[in-house]
Amino acid sequence: MPRLPPLKEWMNVTKPHLLPLGVLLVVFALSRIAIRMASVVFVPDMLQYAFQIADPVLLKHDALATLYYLHGQPPAFNGLIALVLKAFSGHEQRAFSTLWLLMSFSMCVGTYAIALELRAGRTAAGIASCLFALSPALMANENWLFYPVPVALLLTLTILFGIRTIRTRAMSDLVLCFVLGGTLVWTRSLFHPLWLAGLVLLLVFCCGREWRRVLAAAMIPLLLVFALCMKNLIEFGSFGTSTWLGYSLCRMVTLNLEPEERRLLIEEKDATGVLFFPDMKPVAAYEQWLPVHESRGIAVLDQETKSTGHPNLHHAQVVEINRLYMESALIGLREYPGAWARSFADALMTFFLPSGEYWFLVRNTRRLHGYERIYNAALLGRFGEHTYIKGPGEVTFRDKAARPGRMAFFLLLFYAAVLFRCTSIAFICTRRGTWPEADQGAWLVIGFSLAWVLVFGTVFEVGENHRFRFATEPALYAAVIAMIGALAGKLRSAATTVG
Repeated sequence: MPRLPPLKEWMNVTKPHLLPLGVLLVVFALSRIAIRMASVVFVPDMLQYAFQIADPVLLKHDALATLYYLHGQPPAFNGLIALVLKAFSGHEQRAFSTLWLLMSFSMCVGTYAIALELRAGRTAAGIASCLFALSPALMANENWLFYPVPVALLLTLTILFGIRTIRTRAMSDLVLCFVLGGTLVWTRSLFHPLWLAGLVLLLVFCCGREWRRVLAAAMIPLLLVFALCMKNLIEFGSFGTSTWLGYSLCRMVTLNLEPEERRLLIEEKDATGVLFFPDMKPVAAYEQWLPVHESRGIAVLDQETKSTGHPNLHHAQVVEINRLYMESALIGLREYPGAWARSFADALMTFFLPSGEYWFLVRNTRRLHGYERIYNAALLGRFGEHTYIKGPGEVTFRDKAARPGRMAFFLLLFYAAVLFRCTSIAFICTRRGTWPEADQGAWLVIGFSLAWVLVFGTVFEVGENHRFRFATEPALYAAVIAMIGALAGKLRSAATTVG
């Protein structure tokens, strides 16, 4: 019988994997029954008021035009919402709930698969996947209609097939890696096109003489990402997947400025009054700084308020508003660089809070409060009173929520250990001038994405950084369990040698 291609060979789950995956399924199912008994429910509220989500009426009845002219966010997540609204009309909440639950379980399976690729045994990989399945943060996020679960799943699968690419060199793994990575760029602006370009270069480096196959597989996803950026440049004068960078950077600079410092920037340094709006406001709040809006005949660009009654931040004038934010942010950064540095320190400390400690998850996390505290203390090193951060306005350098003592110290240690190992591998390969071996390349793929989220999830944003970090948790659980397993193996070997 001819040998199966590598991807199909892995997907055809053989007998040794049935037990750990079966245990994972049982743990996942029983834990989800338990949280339902604890009154945890699916929360679809973000569909109504989230800035990132377009008007649901437009997504349902005018999806193509709405997605094309969406400029504040990449369109894929809104496209998924439009598809569910259209296909499951009248049963939307049940459809979203089921889909998010399936994605959550898929992440647990992805955790198991990544751990195996990192040479953890089946038992260790099963433990990693079960621990992740029991995470209160996962339980809360899978019951929240927003980005974290689909983004985390896309990143998990991208990492998995990136590692498999290094091991197998199979075109199927290459294509899946870059298709998933490209979809991630089309979904979440945190994963900038440069992230995908960096992933391509990393795999070129790891695959050595087969670099042409890597570039061939990456060509179409790269072109599609470039097309999205060019569309935004042509339509809105901004080359990228989002036009909201100015707002994010201005918030980083202004949150730690005193009112008097803001006034000085406006009166003496030609900054605009948007400095007094660290949170985005409805378009009408900026009228004094904006030209008169001329209707374009496109609903998503013309309506100031969504059908839900909440502001539409995909309005055409939001592009100009964000230009004002960017100009003021650069002035503030030049005059008060320490304000940005304090916000960056806040962001780093928030990054290492448990991702379930977020205001929009509080409806469910409070119902798991006792379990959440035990889990976070035992596994993540989060001690003391929990703080549910509502948003960027609640996090300042002087706020107790952002002090180092509030961080999850085990989580910080795990993240640092994984990044240290990956950095050491990169340094060794560079110094020797050799291609990474397959096992080394696997760790480089993990380290690249963890480092990207750490850096770009803190440099431009403050207040929701632990939510950004959630995307890396499946890979982090797998990496930590693999490192612990490798260390245990060395200790056993040393003990045997001494004996």
